[in-house]
Parts: sequence; C-alpha cells; structure tokens
Amino acid sequence: MQNIKPQRVLSAIEAVGPQVYRILREQIIQAELVPGARISEAEIARSLSISRQPVREAFIKLAEEGLVQVLPQRGTYVTRISTASVMDVRFVREAIEADIVRQVAGEHKAAIVAELREQIARQKQVPHDDRAAFLRLDELFHHTLATA
Repeated sequence: MQNIKPQRVLSAIEAVGPQVYRILREQIIQAELVPGARISEAEIARSLSISRQPVREAFIKLAEEGLVQVLPQRGTYVTRISTASVMDVRFVREAIEADIVRQVAGEHKAAIVAELREQIARQKQVPHDDRAAFLRLDELFHHTLATA
C-alpha cells in the first residue's frame, strides 16, 4: 500500500473533498501513485488529517473517471493503464491537434508561434527526472495551442 504525501496544505477556504480529489488525481497522473497500487481511504484521511468522507467522495469521482477501481471488501486500486486505451486517446488527440495546428498556422499569428516556440524551449530545459515540471509545461503548450 502506498502512502499519500500531500504536496500542499489543504486550504481552509475551499471544501476539503475537491482538494483531496485534485491531490489524488495529480498523484495518479504523475505516477506518484503507480498503476495497480492499493490506496487506503483510512491512510489518506490520516495523512491529510481529515475524516474519511471526503476521501470516499474523491474515490467515487476518480472511479467515475476510470483512474481507480473500488473493489468492495477488497480495496481501492489505481487502475492499470490499458495500452489499447492509450493508443485510442493518442489517435484522437493527434487528429484534433493536427487540425488545430493547421488553423493556427493559417492565421499567421507571429506572437502565438513565438510563444509556442518559447514553451518548447522551456520543455527541453527541464531535467529528465522532473516529470511534474515537464507535464505542467506540456499542458501549458497544448492549452496555448488550443486557445489560439
């Protein structure tokens, strides 16, 4: 069973449930919680100094997204990655982004092209062991491209 290490203190301003959900989702996406890992409602609640209810709610949302599997009387596990699903998502993303690139290129927006190039340059400077920084920059790149 893997320990949850909160990367930040929970905010007193925002509801606890959405914060727990975001922390767990981020840790799954960044492979801090690896596929197949068993995660415990009680341990997460204890590590965040909260009750189990917000963790239970986060598990439900994560299960709806397919990121965890809740097996009654057996435990909750980070969903294993399906190669077929990854290939399907990759195909769709490539098709959408190819169309977006054509549209952006057709508009000849020099400022956007310069910004995208700068973002790629920053991605290349990220150390290989800093996945979190690379993912943040990669998400920014794709967001910038889609917004353009």
